[in-house]
Amino acid sequence: MDFQSRLHFVKLELYREDQKNFVQIIKYLDIEIMKIKIVNLFWFITISFSLFSCKDSKEEPQTLYKLKTVKSILLHYEELDHDSYFYVPYTNTVWDKDFNGKITLKYNEQKQVVSTDYGASVFSIGTNQTYIAFSKTNDDKIQYNGDVINTEYCFPFSSYSDTIKYIIKNGKLIERKVLIGNYNQELDYTYQYENDKIIETMNGLQTSVLYLTNNNISKIEKFQYNNSKEIISKIEFIYSDYDQSINLLKGYYYVHGAFYNAFSTNNYQKRVVNTYSFNNNQYTQLSTSSLSINYNIDTNNIPDLFEYE
Repeated sequence: MDFQSRLHFVKLELYREDQKNFVQIIKYLDIEIMKIKIVNLFWFITISFSLFSCKDSKEEPQTLYKLKTVKSILLHYEELDHDSYFYVPYTNTVWDKDFNGKITLKYNEQKQVVSTDYGASVFSIGTNQTYIAFSKTNDDKIQYNGDVINTEYCFPFSSYSDTIKYIIKNGKLIERKVLIGNYNQELDYTYQYENDKIIETMNGLQTSVLYLTNNNISKIEKFQYNNSKEIISKIEFIYSDYDQSINLLKGYYYVHGAFYNAFSTNNYQKRVVNTYSFNNNQYTQLSTSSLSINYNIDTNNIPDLFEYE
């Protein structure tokens, strides 16, 4: 029996029991029912509005601000992680004397980043000596196709380029395919999210583990394997001294050098790098280094590491 049928039945029973006061009882009953309907309608509207607001809220900083430049000291170039290249700091090189320590982002009409200026460039000096330095001649190209974003790292003084395909769904990085042009090799990385950890795997091997604290990267462990798929070394990045300032690189996995920054909501002020060898099921530390980053924060809670509008 539905609600209206039950209500009709109750009214009929009331009429049989007390015909004299039937009208007053029915009026009272109708008023109480109307109150219940109004309360239910109020909660329905409130809950619906809350759900709608959550769905349409823009939490990512790159949807609120247009990032114009980022200081290169904040970036992390994976090419340098395992001594693939030598690094020439921009303060000690005349390779591009006009470089001011900032990477510039360029946009299309849809406000999507399509290229960067003054990126990391690979070049050679002498035999078997490959270097990375910052140069305006660098021209990374970024293209969009639904959930897939392609970034082509164009090294201006080489006859090859690296292409990376990022698959991002609902703001989360799901897969990253790296085509290394110099070796004609493709690396396919997938990402699994487990509470405060993100596990990166390639061909069944765990290549990296990213640890998060308060929605910020606190540590990265990257592993190297030999041809027998055995771990031979590890490099560890420790990020600390986060504040509450807004990280405008959040979500920009596909900007060269910003991959690890893209996982964090805020900005770190200290980075420690430790390297280890692995023998007899034991890690032995080989080196350690640290970097401190100082910045000021504006009235929008954004550090001067970024220029934006």
